[in-house]
Amino acid sequence: MIIFWLLFILFPKFAQSVTCPACPTDGILSEWTTNDDCEAPCGGCANLTYSRTCLSTDISASCTCKGPTTTSKPCNTQACNFPRANSPKPPCCDGSQPIVVNNWYHCGKVENLTPNSYCCPDGGVWGEWSVWVKGSGRLEYSRTRKCLSNGFKCKCEGEPKETINGCPCPPLSIDTSRCDDSTKISYNASRQENQYNPASCTATLILERSNFRGTFYKQDTVDNTQNMLTYIAYIENGKCQGTRFKAFDGMVILTNGLLDSIVFQCDIVTKMWNGLNPWVPKNMTNVTAAAQMVFI
Repeated sequence: MIIFWLLFILFPKFAQSVTCPACPTDGILSEWTTNDDCEAPCGGCANLTYSRTCLSTDISASCTCKGPTTTSKPCNTQACNFPRANSPKPPCCDGSQPIVVNNWYHCGKVENLTPNSYCCPDGGVWGEWSVWVKGSGRLEYSRTRKCLSNGFKCKCEGEPKETINGCPCPPLSIDTSRCDDSTKISYNASRQENQYNPASCTATLILERSNFRGTFYKQDTVDNTQNMLTYIAYIENGKCQGTRFKAFDGMVILTNGLLDSIVFQCDIVTKMWNGLNPWVPKNMTNVTAAAQMVFI
């Protein structure tokens, strides 16, 4: 109740809003808030620092606000018991006499504040979506967002919560055509689709372990060993990458069509994939596409 009357005296009210399609004049500032405690119990004998943020920059980075974002005002402005018991001190620290505001005795002056008119951006102002959270015992993920303009009677269009049945990451693509130049190898990408499991939020890169269905393996010329290597191309953080992968030792090229695999796990924050090449070893992070190469 103390904070309520403090805001009533010190801070302006807002007039009924109107709709505006573009950036509001002077932007939209949030309400004044503070996380501190007043150091004085009465009389406005201490100050609190209040802060507010510019909400309209969520509309556009250029939709900035005018006005201060911090201010210091007296707190606990209700008058101390008058006269103070066994004390010559006045009931108000600023020397003013208590005034009655809605049957409450307060220190200071009541400011005649003119309501500020403002406009609501179309659709309101939403905050950022939270990270995806897996439901307990369910095959679903949810995320939430907050209507930042709701406190100014500017309602937001849309839902504050989104729920999907399955993994928030899209399937791991095999389109690595942009990686040809970066790996300096003449190859084509395998057309073997990566397996996608939305229940476990994993994607599996299937690797041929032989040259039964194409020339996937050649002798190692990098480390001068007799091992037969295959190559994996992938797109990491938007850039083309390549890594070697050994499926077996020696120069014997199998013809039985066996398969190997690398499992990628969804990062529900970035909605991209993370995996490990155990032979190099090589961490592959923020991956959007991966495929085994076929030599030509």
